[in-house]
Amino acid sequence: MGINGCTKRPENIEPSDNSFSNYFSTQRNKSQKFTINSNQNNVIYGKKGTKVQIGGGTLRTLSGQPVTGNVTVELKEITELSEMIVNNAPTISNGQLLTSGGEFYISASQNGAPLALADNAGFFISVAAPRGTTDSMKVFTGRDSSGTVVWAPVQTDTVNSKIIIPADSTQNRWDTSAYYQNLDWAIINKVNQYVVRCTQFGWINCDYFGSYPDICSLTTSCDTIFKTTYTKVFFAIPATNSVGNFYINSNLDFFCGTLPNNARLKIAAINYQDGKYYVSITNHIVTCGSNLNIADLDFIEIQESQIESYLSQINI
Repeated sequence: MGINGCTKRPENIEPSDNSFSNYFSTQRNKSQKFTINSNQNNVIYGKKGTKVQIGGGTLRTLSGQPVTGNVTVELKEITELSEMIVNNAPTISNGQLLTSGGEFYISASQNGAPLALADNAGFFISVAAPRGTTDSMKVFTGRDSSGTVVWAPVQTDTVNSKIIIPADSTQNRWDTSAYYQNLDWAIINKVNQYVVRCTQFGWINCDYFGSYPDICSLTTSCDTIFKTTYTKVFFAIPATNSVGNFYINSNLDFFCGTLPNNARLKIAAINYQDGKYYVSITNHIVTCGSNLNIADLDFIEIQESQIESYLSQINI
């Protein structure tokens, strides 16, 4: 069914439930959990093939005490555009659009208490790179800001795959090589794979800043009957595996000012009203100075459990 998606003027009556904001926090909480022995070297494989390696004896309590025994490792793999949207984790840093090689959340805990890494210790993430690797790829860490994951770059050593790195002489494992242990944050380019050395748990992103000669803005007019506070609008660029979000400006329109000129977008909007969800996906080619009336988007009513599946069509 077609509906309009947002409003330009405040309503007198606010919806009473917070299910709309809860939807994104619920998606954020979906993760994989593993039990490991902290005294041993551990290798964890995510459902999407992400490989996490945590060395024995490298975990500490937040007060710095060594950890022994079993611990819980939480892993979240976000590699598809639709997953970035429903997790409200756009590929934006300092207002600039990023090309993403994958977003991940990794944490460790014992009996519910969060853990950290020992000084100078690190763990490793192996991430598939089906489009090939580039020395431009860097590591970003994320923090939650009002329900949105915000990314910031960290100083990263880049190791080109052509450099021959000596493996550990006893175990013949690249991750125990003294070469890698001397690195802080680092990203190692291998054949169709990135290996990231991380020195803290949390949100981690393999990204690099895109280079666009012309940046445009796009405004989606919202002169309709629904409140902007219950609509979220995102854009996805499949060619660069990038996702961004529109912000509400002073006119209560949705606005984005970080779009590459001539980029082919998938615009995804999610609306919530009267206990029901509605979604819309539309194609749009960016032209500087253009506007888009969100009232013209074709929304359909959908069950909450079906939103991510429906949005997956933008991944193609």
